[in-house]
Amino acid sequence: MTTESDYTIRLATINDAGAVFQLCVDLHNENALFPIDENKYQRRIAEILASDDEWMIISGGEPKNRYGFIALAEKNGRPAGAIVLNIEKLWYTEAECLSELFNYVVPEHRRSDCAKRLIEFSKDISDNMGLPLLIGVLSTTRTEAKVRLYRRQLDLVGAFFIHSPRE
Repeated sequence: MTTESDYTIRLATINDAGAVFQLCVDLHNENALFPIDENKYQRRIAEILASDDEWMIISGGEPKNRYGFIALAEKNGRPAGAIVLNIEKLWYTEAECLSELFNYVVPEHRRSDCAKRLIEFSKDISDNMGLPLLIGVLSTTRTEAKVRLYRRQLDLVGAFFIHSPRE
């Protein structure tokens, strides 16, 4: 279900790869726990965005084995945020689910309904596919606000914790 908004939410295509890559870098610069491997994230995003035929060209003939969706939020034709969803099986099951890789909204769009709209769009995909949607917060900044956002729209099923080794 979507509501009236200043944001257009749509499925991204391979033509949107540059915008999605930039959102990923911006997210990492703001909130990363670990160093970024640009080749790794670019490959993962491209594989999700590309059709099977596009991936064969990009990868030099390697079969596609990552599937999912990227919903891109735009305002006045400019990227405002994105949510990346993988279709995957958790380590203990053969049942598929939609698993969020990241949900990022550009800072100037945070006091809006942009993040909510991305979540609504993801829930619609989940409903249409009949697959559970797993979304989490793995963050060291504004964690409580992010948890509140998700709790208003999703059921709470866990939490993340980290121990960083002494240097």
